Amino acid sequence: MKRDIWQKIYGTPPESLSQRVSSTLSTLKEEETIMKRYIFRSVALALCLVFLLAGTVWAVSESGILSLLNRYGEELNENQQQMIQTEFDEDTAHLGPITVTLKEMICDGYVATVTFEYVAPEGTYLYTDAVEMTPEEWEMDDQSRLDKYGPYYVLTDVHAGFASPLAIMDPPGESMMLGQRMAPNIILHSLSFPVAGMDLDTLQIGVGAWEVKEAGKQGDRHGAALYPRYKGSTEPFKTFSLSFDPADTPFGLSEVDLAFTGLTTHISIRAQADPMDCIPELLDGEGKELPLTLLGSFGGYHQQKDCWEMGYGPLSEIPDTLQLQMHRWNEEIMDTEPWGDPITLHLK
Repeated sequence: MKRDIWQKIYGTPPESLSQRVSSTLSTLKEEETIMKRYIFRSVALALCLVFLLAGTVWAVSESGILSLLNRYGEELNENQQQMIQTEFDEDTAHLGPITVTLKEMICDGYVATVTFEYVAPEGTYLYTDAVEMTPEEWEMDDQSRLDKYGPYYVLTDVHAGFASPLAIMDPPGESMMLGQRMAPNIILHSLSFPVAGMDLDTLQIGVGAWEVKEAGKQGDRHGAALYPRYKGSTEPFKTFSLSFDPADTPFGLSEVDLAFTGLTTHISIRAQADPMDCIPELLDGEGKELPLTLLGSFGGYHQQKDCWEMGYGPLSEIPDTLQLQMHRWNEEIMDTEPWGDPITLHLK
C-alpha cells in the first residue's frame, strides 16, 4: 500500500524513529536490491506502528482490542464486538516466572487479532521495544535499566505460525504487533496477522523472554507457545471470483478473488509480474482508496499460493464495481507508481 495512505492514518513518526529506520535502510543497501525494496515496504510499516506507541500509557480497559482501536479513532459496531472471543480452552503459558495469558481473539477467516498479557512477579520489570514510553526510557541501555530496576526480563519478538505436516508456516503478508504497558511488571500485547487459507486449528503464537542480570549478556532464555482456538464463524457473507486474459494487462493479470466479511474486504490476485517489484491496490468504483483499518489492512505476496493478498476495511454494502490498480517500484522516488490503467472489477 502507498506510504502516504499509512501516514494519513498514523501521522508522522518521531525523529528518533526516522533515524533508526534510516540506519536500518543503510544496512539493507548491502543486501540484494530487489529484496531490499520489498523488505522496506513490509518492515517499515510494522516499525512505524510499533514505535508510534512510544510515549503512550495505556489504561486498563475491559477490552484490549477496543482500547487499541479507540486510540486511533476506530471502533467496532455491535455485530463486530460480538465476534470478540474472551474464553479459551488453553489460555496460559509460562516463561520462567512470567505468566502469559490469552485475553481476546477476533477473526473472520482472513485476518485475526489476538491479545495476550505478560505478568511477572511484583517488583520485576518487563522490557520490550513496543512500549517504551518516555525519551529517557528510549535511550536506556542494559546497564541503566539494571541500575534503575535491578535484574529484569526482555520479551522477545512474538510470532504467529500454523502447523503443517512438515513445518510451522508463516501467515501470508506482514504481521503487526502493538504493546500496552499496564504496570512495570505487566505488558499487554496485540498481534494482528492474515490467516486466509490457513488452518486456524493449528495456530500457534510463539512467545519468549530472557533474563538480564549483567549488561550485555543474556541470561536464562524461556520460550513457550499459546494455542488460541477461535470458535466464532469465519465464513464470508459474499465472495467473487473473476478471470482475465493475461495478455490484456502489462502485468499479466489472470485471476482476482474477492471476499466481503464483517471485518475486512479481502482480495487475492494472481498475475505474471515479479512479486518483488510491484504492489496491487484496491480502489472503489470512482478510483478512490478503500478504507484502511488496524484489524483488516494487510498486504503481501503469499509464496505458497503464488498470489498477492490484500486486506481493507469492511464495506457497508457490496458495490457494483471496484478497481484494481497495480503499482510498480520506482527506485528514484523510493516508492511505487501506477503501472497501467486501473482494471474495473464488475460485481453485479
